[in-house]
Amino acid sequence: MQEPASQTWYKCPVKAAESLVALKRQFDRIKVIIVTTNDADLKVTDDSNSTQDLPHCFPVIQKERTLPGGEALVTYEIWDQGRWSYQPCRHDLKLVLSFAERADIYVIGKTLPRDNYTDLYHGRVLAATAFRAHLSSWHPDDYVPFRGNRPTLDPDDWDALAKYSETALRRFDEIVGRERDFARSLT
Repeated sequence: MQEPASQTWYKCPVKAAESLVALKRQFDRIKVIIVTTNDADLKVTDDSNSTQDLPHCFPVIQKERTLPGGEALVTYEIWDQGRWSYQPCRHDLKLVLSFAERADIYVIGKTLPRDNYTDLYHGRVLAATAFRAHLSSWHPDDYVPFRGNRPTLDPDDWDALAKYSETALRRFDEIVGRERDFARSLT
């Protein structure tokens, strides 16, 4: 198996948002799955521990297309890994999650045992196999505004992020508006 294709969201959440929009146009459904290890402590929001003890995560994009006859073809795209504990990385991931929520893209978190997490990231196991074997989930939307409500977990972190990310958030609104106009033009 091969290493994941490089899809960067860290330091370029607007590019990641545009990638999600492009995928949404190409497929019948997409889902953003944020993968962590089952021992990841997302309350750790500093980098003072050893790197292996810090919570890491990576997005997996589930892409679904309905084939003639009604059967679904589901494929997965693994994006780059980052440290939840590193504030700029965490904030960029939260921006991507916020965009997904605004763009009506379903978001869920999955937790895997550390070995399975590593195997999935490095392409030694298929995403469908890893997710079928381990059903533990969490809710990334607890960390970003959801349907107009403040984040339920760590809302102060979101407030700090929103202050310095006004440009990205405005850009997300433009992208979502453009997509809604595009969808209306098809009907």
